[in-house]
Amino acid sequence: MSIGEFSATFRDGPSRLARLGGDGKSGDDRDAVAILALVEERLSGGPFRREFPGVRFDLPRTVALYRPPSPEEAVRLAEALDPPLRLTGAGAERFITAGDARSRAERLIAAVTAFSSDRFAGEILLLQEIPGLTRHGRHYPVVAGVLLSENHYPVSYMKPSEGVASILFGLSRAGRPPMEAVRFSPAYPELMPDFSLPADIVKNSQRTFLALGAGDDEPREHPLDAGRNDGTLVAVGGIYSRENEMIYPGVFREGIPVVTFAPILRGGLFPLAPILKRLVALLHEIFPRCAATLEFSAIPAAEKRASGVGASFFVERIVASAAPSARPLDVSDLTRLAPRAICTSVSALGGGVVEGVRDVIALCPDTLDLSRSVEIAAEVGEWNDRLSEAGRPYVLVGSGRWGSTDRSLGIPVSWSQVSGTKIQVEAGLDEFNVESSRGTHFFRELTYHEVGALHVSLEKEGDFIDWEYLENFPTAPGATFLRHLSFDEDLSIRIDGAAGNGVILKP
Repeated sequence: MSIGEFSATFRDGPSRLARLGGDGKSGDDRDAVAILALVEERLSGGPFRREFPGVRFDLPRTVALYRPPSPEEAVRLAEALDPPLRLTGAGAERFITAGDARSRAERLIAAVTAFSSDRFAGEILLLQEIPGLTRHGRHYPVVAGVLLSENHYPVSYMKPSEGVASILFGLSRAGRPPMEAVRFSPAYPELMPDFSLPADIVKNSQRTFLALGAGDDEPREHPLDAGRNDGTLVAVGGIYSRENEMIYPGVFREGIPVVTFAPILRGGLFPLAPILKRLVALLHEIFPRCAATLEFSAIPAAEKRASGVGASFFVERIVASAAPSARPLDVSDLTRLAPRAICTSVSALGGGVVEGVRDVIALCPDTLDLSRSVEIAAEVGEWNDRLSEAGRPYVLVGSGRWGSTDRSLGIPVSWSQVSGTKIQVEAGLDEFNVESSRGTHFFRELTYHEVGALHVSLEKEGDFIDWEYLENFPTAPGATFLRHLSFDEDLSIRIDGAAGNGVILKP
């Protein structure tokens, strides 16, 4: 895929992607610029436009900087791109807002310089226009989000290969979305475990939104009432009534404004879920052997119209996963590995190879006493704090459910009492074989912090836990219920997110 060199004609040219430096070619199928060029070609073709008539698919104008620009080139870049601009790369971002072309060029050079020479070496920076609307001096998209081609935390009848999206109202920062983002499967946008009840929505949804003002070097937070005054919140929000504990459509009645995305995901204002579902298929086509992340923004039409007429959808960045991936694990693999394993599971959430874990905190059957579950939770919290302060992530193993409010089903820990975990294991016993919670007690926290969850049943082929091995260790110093296993090398932990299978091997 050839990418044209940036020139004075870029602004009026057919492509919205150019480069400064480099040869315009890449043999690396993970090259972010080459991927954007490929996606631009696909979006401009017939299938997307026929399937979603009236929605404009595009890239924001983007220049890939393979080298720092000269002062003269920076001026030409500032003249060709409309502010505000975002410069991303090396895991960081800088913003360039209003001012004449020369002052924006000076800011651009300063922003590039801010990326140290070590981090810039070999790193391609992307300079992009920021899609959005400008209202009352605030610039932001109505919807900003991240699409993952693999969903490592599926619930109900979701499948990992159907992907998952996290969306926000307003501007999104580069990288992982914040916890208050609305997370959903494009295949089943109606299934949102942490946004299912009015009380959950009020508790979990965003209270503010980010926007850029003229001269801002960083986005600023604004209350949702500002979005209501801008006329943009109506596309994504509703009003919560304290009196009857209900959420009403529209944003112009008395009550608390909340971000639900119901007008889009349920009301047909904009075909976001079908578009993202189509893009998941495209990501699997481009990256058949690894997961990928796509950052996007959208501007729905001002009012509901058939097929989203007057709306825009922008693909901003696409990155192939660089995280170590687990080899596929099927049931026969788990059975073969069981003699060397602490546990195996055919009901695992998460994905990939989990590194850097050398500690296990275990609540074994011989010390399990549900009548003392509150004491057990407190002891778990003490060890969680101790290991967290030492910078040692750990595996938490126990019977029943972690975080259960029903003390007959497990241990009522809060998230703060298990926040240092990298893997949580819920195992059954002969007389106590509780169904998997599928992480629903800490669903938002598990997904946000990418904590793995393994459920071990007594009834499923491929499930196994070596209680005898764990019980051979003494209880932890000063502990009544827990054992602490500490090793000199990393545990081998693998989760096949696509199959939902996982294994923790003994050192």
